[in-house]
Amino acid sequence: MLDTIWKRLIGENSPARSRFGLLQAASIDEDGAPSLRTVVLREVDPASGQVRFYTDARSPKIAQWRRDPRIALVGYDAERRTQLRMTGQVTFADNDARRAAWNALSQHNLIDYRGTVAPGTPLASVDGPEVMARSNKPTQRDLGYDNFCIVNVRLSSLDWLDLSDKQRHVRARFMHQEGHWQGEWIAP
Repeated sequence: MLDTIWKRLIGENSPARSRFGLLQAASIDEDGAPSLRTVVLREVDPASGQVRFYTDARSPKIAQWRRDPRIALVGYDAERRTQLRMTGQVTFADNDARRAAWNALSQHNLIDYRGTVAPGTPLASVDGPEVMARSNKPTQRDLGYDNFCIVNVRLSSLDWLDLSDKQRHVRARFMHQEGHWQGEWIAP
């Protein structure tokens, strides 16, 4: 079952294109309330038990994870009727990893990090200068690099729920303990 989970996360071509390529990621905000958003899964490393996604370093979620690195992730594959819940600890990639990932991004993806204001900042208009100041010129490749962040998640638990069989539903939980994944079947 664990191999199936990793294969489904990785997908056939890339994690971002897998059926779990869009995950909901939860943090705890400054008031102690849950804060949820969708992230694009970029890398999956079964050997280390890590998943990664990219975001803007100025986003409030980064400050939230610096304060409390616990994270919960959930994805749902509607076609296969399976849900995957994950928990773990957030760390942030070093500059070498950031540079390699940045250089591999398409010009189109770079624009996400080139805004002059932080994500979540109120705007007077969607056509305002803060939005229009983004540049997508190939000659300005490094513009926005300082805003680019790779979030690494060292997973501590995986919870797989399969609702595809109309006669019975199946659920398994895996906990990462002492360097190994320990699994058990649990009631759905």
